[in-house]
Amino acid sequence: MSFTLPAKYLFENISVQLVRSLSSQSSSLRLTVDVQSSFKINKILIMQSLTIYARLVARAVSGTEAENFLYNSLLRVSTSSSIHHSQSSNRSAISSSPAITRAVHLVTATSGYSGHDDDDEDEKGHVGKKKKNSSKIQRTNRSNVYGDDAFFIAKSRIGDFLGVADGVGGWREYGIDPSLFSSSLMEACKCLIDNKLLDLNPLTLKELLSKGYKQLLEDKQCIIGSSTACIVALHKEKSILHTANLGDSGFVVIRKNTIVHRSQEQQHYFNSPFQLAIHPTIKDPNLISDSPDVASVTSFNVEENDFIVIATDGLWDNLPDSTVLEEIKKIIEPTLDNLQQTAHALAKRALENGHDPNFYSPFAKNARRSLGINICGGKPDDITVLLAVVTPTGNGFVVVHFLCLLIKFTRHVLFFLILIIQRKNQTNNRLDYL
Repeated sequence: MSFTLPAKYLFENISVQLVRSLSSQSSSLRLTVDVQSSFKINKILIMQSLTIYARLVARAVSGTEAENFLYNSLLRVSTSSSIHHSQSSNRSAISSSPAITRAVHLVTATSGYSGHDDDDEDEKGHVGKKKKNSSKIQRTNRSNVYGDDAFFIAKSRIGDFLGVADGVGGWREYGIDPSLFSSSLMEACKCLIDNKLLDLNPLTLKELLSKGYKQLLEDKQCIIGSSTACIVALHKEKSILHTANLGDSGFVVIRKNTIVHRSQEQQHYFNSPFQLAIHPTIKDPNLISDSPDVASVTSFNVEENDFIVIATDGLWDNLPDSTVLEEIKKIIEPTLDNLQQTAHALAKRALENGHDPNFYSPFAKNARRSLGINICGGKPDDITVLLAVVTPTGNGFVVVHFLCLLIKFTRHVLFFLILIIQRKNQTNNRLDYL
């Protein structure tokens, strides 16, 4: 929630009008009107900004009750001061706010295994058997990649973002590294968030996916491949989890050892998920390419200590819900170390089940339900797991946030003073002219 008018806009507006005033006497009246209008706007914006600063100070010092009192008191003053302005401007006046809740954020751990690296396990937990033709493919060496899977974690002022993508392994037959597309897609999405190019609302993540995919389409290196994608974002102030899912990666929200919200798998037919793809020079009727617009989006209110598991199909095809809940239940205190242990446990159990020919996996159950065939065993695959917990934001974060906003507020005050000086000078000029 932001009510501050960019200082750059005010400065440019005043500068342009001052230049015009030097070339024509008639422009002095127009400048007077613009300065008076900017004067009123900035006065209102400062009052509205004060409500936010008071809210942060009260939260850091006295807790939620004092915060509500201060915030709502200043809110009424600001609203009454801006009634006349809302009738003559496209900017809407500040509206009443719902009950204020404590800000939250995500503490996240990651783990995963690759099915395409050497048998030796490295520090990331990569392990797997080398494919026959893997020597022909120059694989990416990136920290956010597990086999053909990729992920990202990003934080912004307004929210925390998590994403996973599962590169389609069939591209290996064409001598193409499947992880290049998935990792490039995740990096593009993270870059958009880091550059603060997005707000956070129910459609933000679909827009993020679309923009990230567009960057790959416009890349001069012509990145060929395809992948599924699943992105979630927690709105820190509103405690709303926004999600977008395309394909068979997915997420679950766990509250008090019960799954209260989850993604819906998207498949064209069994084992052929929806996917983003780029294949401009390869002609194959079996290649699938979907639009980011078909991604399934949801918004869900979360609570403190809710767990969020977001993973590629290597986890969901090999772990039933009961096993996921069993591992989450072992977390006594949701510290980062405990989350990391549980993320590793989930990934490892999925890996073991995937190579167990006697395990009746979720993948086998889906094959029976979709195709009517009786198979047994897990599905060997790359596995990527992101495990997060919704945690209240500490006072340290609030104080830092307050200092950042205080700098912006000081800038507004300075420009407010400039407007007063300009208004006074214009009044004196008009008197001299008369």
